[in-house]
Amino acid sequence: MKKTIKLVALLLFIMIVGGFAGFVTQAIVVPWLASVPKLKNNVLLRKANDRTTVINKTEQITVKEDFSVTKTAERVLPAMVSIVAVEERKSESSLGSSEVRSAQDEKGLTIESSKQIEESVKTGVVISSDGLIVSVKDNTARVEKDIKFKYKVLMPNGREAEAELVAIDSYSGLAFYKALGVNNLSVAPFGEDGDLIAGEKLVLIGNSGGEYRNNFSVGIISLLDRTFSLLNSELSSSEKMEGAVIVEAKINRQNIGGPAVDFAGFMAGIAAETEKNGEKVGFVIPISVVKGAMERYLAEGKIERPSLGVYYLSINREIALLNNLPLEKGALIYSFSGQQGLAVVKGSAAEKAGLKLGDIILAVNDEEIDLDNPLSKLIAEKKKGDKVELKVWREGDEINLTAQLL
Repeated sequence: MKKTIKLVALLLFIMIVGGFAGFVTQAIVVPWLASVPKLKNNVLLRKANDRTTVINKTEQITVKEDFSVTKTAERVLPAMVSIVAVEERKSESSLGSSEVRSAQDEKGLTIESSKQIEESVKTGVVISSDGLIVSVKDNTARVEKDIKFKYKVLMPNGREAEAELVAIDSYSGLAFYKALGVNNLSVAPFGEDGDLIAGEKLVLIGNSGGEYRNNFSVGIISLLDRTFSLLNSELSSSEKMEGAVIVEAKINRQNIGGPAVDFAGFMAGIAAETEKNGEKVGFVIPISVVKGAMERYLAEGKIERPSLGVYYLSINREIALLNNLPLEKGALIYSFSGQQGLAVVKGSAAEKAGLKLGDIILAVNDEEIDLDNPLSKLIAEKKKGDKVELKVWREGDEINLTAQLL
């Protein structure tokens, strides 16, 4: 009996060891031998390897960008409006008899061209429930002719209202309108100052009118250009905004004055346009500038900016190297022609304070000037008549000057 048990145990042991050895041989040894270049054509190995099934598990991961333009902009869309500018015409009572006949003949269709339609309609955004609207000022030939306008605001729900142009910000180029006799309007939610970073996307929304009311343009923020100037020059002005958001998106007449919306659905700025070297250049006015202009209007009932009267270059490391300057920040009073009169405006607060070509303004009232805090921003925050203390670097020495802003 004992011999039988031992024999059975031995057989089981042999079967287990043999099975394990066969598994190892079939699963590991044979495939490895078959992969050896000199043995891969061996018939026995190929047949043995054919009976081996190797399972490779491949996981496919799909990264989907969950992005819908209309979904992103859905909180801003109800605040979108069209601002229609209609030329004011003289009343018949103020005209002579021959002029009345002429005016009567002119009644009816008065549109002269598609360009006139384009120049008469622009996009705006409601920023207060009682009808305050922000857009950009007109830069068309009609404005240069000093033509007076009446304004109407067309809203997405079919409502319309008379409106007034209540303020233009000379610093930023923003324009503010007030829709009359309205309340409880939808308001665009504002984003936070400084939230934008290069590489993110923005949605620009315009109001083209007609059947296709809203139009969209999506682009990446290519640059937060802290030295971008509204002038048709590389120079900056102490009276004009410096710094803008540059977006790789189409900015044209249809969306100028409209909102730039971030991916969280907040308004990050207003689309605008200026001229550089004979070409139209689109950019976004940052939301911090929009907020500042709006708060100034609400506090004072107008937007009146002071003037210092200099043209300058904001110093960075490149400017410092090119001009052999010992400083890497500040505002270098400059003219490409090297003429004092083209750098410091005649009769300006700067001239009266004694500022000169080549001076570097380091601080205004002890607030240091740098790319995030440019000279024009510090001046724009002040009021006409304010006296400001200027820390100035001149030919290796620091001096202090006092200017009374005009």
